[in-house]
Amino acid sequence: MKSFFKFLVKSFFFLCATVGFFVLLIIGAAIFYASSEIDYFINTEIKSETTLSDHMLLELNLNNGITEKSTDYGFTWDEEALDIKLIAPTLNMAAKDSNIGGLIIHIGQLDMGLAEIQEIRDAVLEFRKSGKPTVAFTESFGEESNGTFQYYLASAFETIFMQPSGTVELMGLRLESPYAKNLLDKLGIEAQMARRENYKGAVEMFTQTSMSKSVQSNMQNLTDSILHQIAEDIAKERGFNLETTIKYIDDSPYLGLEAVKLKLIDHLYYFDEALAKTKEMTSSPEAEWEIITIKDYSKNLPDPSDDAPSVAVIYGLGEIVLDNNTDSPFNGHSMSSGTIVNAFQEAIEDESIKAIIFRVDSPGGSYTASDTIWRQIKLAEDQGKPVIVSMGNFAASGGYFISAPASLIVASPFTITGSIGIYGGKFVTKNLWDKLGINWDSIQSGKNAHINSTNLGYDKTGWDKLQNSLDAFYNDFLEKVAEGRDLPIDQVRQIAGGRVWTGIDAKENGLVDELGGFTKALNVTKQELELSEEDEIQLVEFPKTDPFDSFLSLLKENISLEHIQWLKSLQFLDKILSILDTNATNSKLLMHPITIKNTPN
Repeated sequence: MKSFFKFLVKSFFFLCATVGFFVLLIIGAAIFYASSEIDYFINTEIKSETTLSDHMLLELNLNNGITEKSTDYGFTWDEEALDIKLIAPTLNMAAKDSNIGGLIIHIGQLDMGLAEIQEIRDAVLEFRKSGKPTVAFTESFGEESNGTFQYYLASAFETIFMQPSGTVELMGLRLESPYAKNLLDKLGIEAQMARRENYKGAVEMFTQTSMSKSVQSNMQNLTDSILHQIAEDIAKERGFNLETTIKYIDDSPYLGLEAVKLKLIDHLYYFDEALAKTKEMTSSPEAEWEIITIKDYSKNLPDPSDDAPSVAVIYGLGEIVLDNNTDSPFNGHSMSSGTIVNAFQEAIEDESIKAIIFRVDSPGGSYTASDTIWRQIKLAEDQGKPVIVSMGNFAASGGYFISAPASLIVASPFTITGSIGIYGGKFVTKNLWDKLGINWDSIQSGKNAHINSTNLGYDKTGWDKLQNSLDAFYNDFLEKVAEGRDLPIDQVRQIAGGRVWTGIDAKENGLVDELGGFTKALNVTKQELELSEEDEIQLVEFPKTDPFDSFLSLLKENISLEHIQWLKSLQFLDKILSILDTNATNSKLLMHPITIKNTPN
């Protein structure tokens, strides 16, 4: 009943704010009386092509961000965000197009992960084989922040320009984790947690005041692996040796003129000057060059032929949760087990689908939800439909668990993966209530009804039950990885224990098969279907968008910026309503890793 109430209230606010209540009544009546015509209209893709000139410079502006997919409502508020899957095929088409004179990128603040950056880098390096100029521009590689990721992307381009007032803050990586045990002690809260095993560090922020030696060692190896890959790639593209690159990182940051002297930057220009210089670098500098964005140019990508094999694409993005909710414009992405199960079932039952690409970008979540998704991948494999996992920035813990049974796993060299482990427990708040002068009283029916109460610590029975559960689920995790990866369970145990790995290290220890992004996953899928890389395939997203979702997408095209800003402000409403729909449990079995960020200090 609460879920139904939540749905009604959110739908009412959203739709009324968009086009007005009475207009919706009219539209609803039209849908009711002419459903077949409207269904045909809203489900027919209209591909608008951009008029192309004879002299074009391709621009990739990352200030607008990128997206893996739109929300399950069929649209995204970030209308200008570019689908990352379009970048490689668009640049491939542009490399062969004689009307495209070169490529310039406006990097901006670069709000994306390393796996996504690597995907763009690979596409740019492939484009450079055409011999056309490639230019990277940014106002600054960090501004009192860490510009390592920005510079790493820029290094794939032949020429790097930066605004004169910018700085190059190529300072490497730093991981910082908060530890709240002292605070919890002051508040009178005790974290009673257990884990499998010592490298599963997420619980330590509540139970310790600093990193344990095992977690510290694992995190150090992880950051060292990432920085070594970054330094190697920068050295290769900028013509440095590895030792010089590492020294540049260690001595960073640099002012603009220093960076030019060290050949980290080719010249200091403002963006208008960078555009003018890029035009001069083309094969016809005297021509009138027109700027076209990758998003506009991508509209001219040819559609695959109707007889090309169909491959399903299913997105598993965000925290893994046990429910049937879909993404919303208020919440962003989460990987709901019900949604993923429905998508796999649709793809399995669709006879035209020959294989499934499962795009996973998740730090983990509910063990039960992960197991539910694992079963669907296993069923797809058992029914002869190969599943190829394409890992994004994260495929750790539950994110790796659901990937294990796939035919093949493709990870970025920078994907944070593994974290084969589990933890559980609860926060005991009895001392907090005592300090506040609040007394709790209770009754219960059932001998163990108190086990999950936060007002009581675990007794021997409760603690033993938790340990038994962790043992059972951890062993199940190990066995399923061993089965899916065709590895001896003792070997899996040696690389498990909660350890996290970069994609390149995960390939060495057998947790992934190939290194690369979504484009690599496409090529691997073609190999599974005994096709060549040049053969076409049709990508079909599952679960398929229903008419109501498409209807909402059409509404978005006709609402103003003021409407959008007002609707964004309704996030508070969603948070309040979610409380009405929460069935809280105090003891959870979770599979989260510690995450790594490119922090400014």
